Amino acid sequence: MFQSGYFVGTLDYDKANFQHGSFTELDRGFDFYAPQTFTDESGRTILFGWMGITDETEIFQPTISNHWVHALTIPRVLQLKEGKVYQAPVEELKTLRKDKIEVKIDRMEGNPVHLEAGQSSELLLELLNMEAGQFQITFRNEACLIIDSDKKEVSLQRRNLKSGDLETRTCKISSVSKLHIFMDLSSLEIFINEGEEVFTTRYFPNPNENMIILRGEAEFKLTKWNLA
Repeated sequence: MFQSGYFVGTLDYDKANFQHGSFTELDRGFDFYAPQTFTDESGRTILFGWMGITDETEIFQPTISNHWVHALTIPRVLQLKEGKVYQAPVEELKTLRKDKIEVKIDRMEGNPVHLEAGQSSELLLELLNMEAGQFQITFRNEACLIIDSDKKEVSLQRRNLKSGDLETRTCKISSVSKLHIFMDLSSLEIFINEGEEVFTTRYFPNPNENMIILRGEAEFKLTKWNLA
């Protein structure tokens, strides 16, 4: 009901005719709506999206008791590459980084890796080698990103605010080599392969739950920053 996306094609301004391809969603997550774009002074196309959906679960948003609801995404730079729109966090966000931590895992061998998240964190994960099966990242025990190399799928799971049941959003992707993730106490923005696909969602973990857990057979390099 609340899809936001784009068509790539050629517009004939004189005849008001648009020859285009198929519709493509801009964001594969749960909470992305009403995107707005503008061109900045350097010529970049910048997008902000509304991180919220006015559906039947809106009244169950826990922030309503604090007199606010929903949010905006971080600003994203749009680029058209081979007929597909890529989204990337603006470079200026790097000025928020602090407390850098680097982790290199040659082989997980079934043992999960635990990291402590700050109130606001940025993660950059490079998958150097991933064997068949699944690789999972759990965020504060409330949301989970699942990369399934056999099915060539990426899925995001979270708990439904109304029912408490797990709900899932999935997209097809040939392979995953890089994840760029921004997270705080109520939002996740996940950029896959330099913005080839993006998952945006609100989630509401227990405030005392601050662990990021990685599971699966993979070799990877992870860099984490807390954000000012």
